[in-house]
Amino acid sequence: MPFGSFFKRFFKKSTKDLATKYGGEDAGNLVDGAVDAGFAHLRLDEKMDGMLNSFTGGQQEHLMSLFGDVGGDPVVMEQTVSKKGLDPALVGSVISMISGGGGGGGGGGGGASGGGFDIGSLIQTVASLTKGGGGSGGAGVEGFLSLIMNAAGGGGGGTGSTNNILQVIIGLAKSFFSTQSGKNPALQDWGSAGAKGNGDLTSWAMAMVRDLIFPGKKAKDVIDEDPGDKPNPQGKEGIKGWFDDHPEIGKMQKDVFDDIFDTRDDDDENRLVDDPTPVIPIPKGFKEDCSILDKASILFLNNKILLDLRKEWRFCYSTKTNAQDFDEFFDLIALKGPTLIIIQESNGNVFGAFTSTSWSDSQGGWMGNGDSFIFSLKPKMAVFYSTGKDDNIMYCSRDEGLGLGGRVGRHGLSISTSLESGSYHEDVDTFDLPPIMAEEFEISHIEVWALGPETDESTESSKLHIRRANTNITSNRGVDMDDLMGQIS
Repeated sequence: MPFGSFFKRFFKKSTKDLATKYGGEDAGNLVDGAVDAGFAHLRLDEKMDGMLNSFTGGQQEHLMSLFGDVGGDPVVMEQTVSKKGLDPALVGSVISMISGGGGGGGGGGGGASGGGFDIGSLIQTVASLTKGGGGSGGAGVEGFLSLIMNAAGGGGGGTGSTNNILQVIIGLAKSFFSTQSGKNPALQDWGSAGAKGNGDLTSWAMAMVRDLIFPGKKAKDVIDEDPGDKPNPQGKEGIKGWFDDHPEIGKMQKDVFDDIFDTRDDDDENRLVDDPTPVIPIPKGFKEDCSILDKASILFLNNKILLDLRKEWRFCYSTKTNAQDFDEFFDLIALKGPTLIIIQESNGNVFGAFTSTSWSDSQGGWMGNGDSFIFSLKPKMAVFYSTGKDDNIMYCSRDEGLGLGGRVGRHGLSISTSLESGSYHEDVDTFDLPPIMAEEFEISHIEVWALGPETDESTESSKLHIRRANTNITSNRGVDMDDLMGQIS
């Protein structure tokens, strides 16, 4: 039997029984006829069937069971979703969506009168929050927009200030870590590696929202801007585009509300394992408490690196578990493929670099490409991309240390051979760097993760391309063209 017809029979019986109990048989028959007429006029059974198309039989049963448990009472539903781990910042929005007829617009049963809700409203809301993510593997934007609108007080179809967006995405991240901590293997492993706290989710959210509020602007120009309590200049369409550009939001939304409403599909467990671009990567080969990263920092970094590198991070080095020796450091990070280097200076600031190719001895020249970037995690999260003005990306020498950007002796970011100090120069041409730290700093911690699948060192070595200035001048003062072309080809 189609679910819409089943729901109509369920609804008819409930209302007829109540009418008969309090008004006699005539009242019961009157209600019975009114329900038939109402469903026919509004075509509610067809709309209910349409909403249920995306739910499996097991999911439908769970929704029916949930509705039976809460009895259409918003107060009981609020207690239920809170107990299951939904962050308080989202509870009010979700209850408003259910009580007001669901999220995202479209047909379906409206909210029940008298402050309660019917199963149609519940189904519509759950569908908007867990379905429609397209190829991203996450939930759709309509449910996200409804969360924002209800955080803004609902009505009018607006999205309010960016504070509403910040409130929702922080709530989603907190709920994600709360509901998934006991079942997501990656989160469990990161806890063993040292990432036991959520970290500064406000800083993460503000970095995300800056992309929406200041489109096209460089991070160095807006890192000090507070995006909170500002109007969204792009409206709903801008939010939709931004949401599509940040699939981690939809994935967290789906995981959270599938758990809250018990609509996780049988295939979802495989999705956690098979997803090539998970929200949180799987740490491999790590040592206990080797990392200073927190969950917010991992979430931020993993969704900034190249897509094909997001599934696994492979542990290479940490001053918490390895000797503070540059030769050991070099041997453990060289020819491992793309890497993340995380540095904590003595005052607590955390920053580092993503390199899209392997480290090696650059033999006085430069390696790497423009996919690499320098980043900040504390006090603020931001990514500073390559400008394309020069190719001086990666420099490494056992005698001189490691550097990114700029020139030898004045890098954008460098680490000394003692691993105890480094330097930072925002005036280099290679990266768009802001003046966020002192030129010289003391290092309290370094860790390095290689990204993506395991590499073969001989293959990585064969891919190295070292660029050097051509200074080979022949006796007749001409450039040796064979040598020049060999270096730039």
